[in-house]
Amino acid sequence: INYERVLNLQRRHGAEQLDIANTLSSIGYVRHQKGDYAGAMEVNQECLRLRREAKGDVDEDVAATLTHIALVLLKMEMHDMALEVLSEAYRIRRRISVSENRDVAFTLYNIALIHHHQGNHEKALAFYLETARVEKAALGQAHRDLSITFYNIGQIYYQRGDMELAVDSFHEALDIERECFGNDHPTC
Repeated sequence: INYERVLNLQRRHGAEQLDIANTLSSIGYVRHQKGDYAGAMEVNQECLRLRREAKGDVDEDVAATLTHIALVLLKMEMHDMALEVLSEAYRIRRRISVSENRDVAFTLYNIALIHHHQGNHEKALAFYLETARVEKAALGQAHRDLSITFYNIGQIYYQRGDMELAVDSFHEALDIERECFGNDHPTC
């Protein structure tokens, strides 16, 4: 589907604001995947404006759009701005949903990842631990996302010199990988 064509038709025929916002979200995703980060940012910001006008500031679609914007900012190496935008998405998600869902976990994980890359190990560890708690509740004890989170927790402990905690975290990650893929999988 050519989303640009759909968008032009929607605008020409007076489509609902939210329908236009959904099309803009798709265009932003495609542009992001193609590496057109400036273009992705532009349409995601318009999408955010339309969604806020239609639904207000405390809405899951607004939080999702903020997350998309943050992911583009990360690709543009604008980590501080991405962290601000993800924090806003997290505040919204905490206000509107149960705290144990995949979207909350994804947002927490990306906040942790930014802190980790910036060398803020204590903040990263706190967010990774919260991510693991939410992932366990939302995804179960043996999900690949949880394994990745435990691996990153292990990395933080390793970087801090807490070898025993690092090994424990790496073992938790390995146990999940084995359960997901089997002992002979290259990941293990």
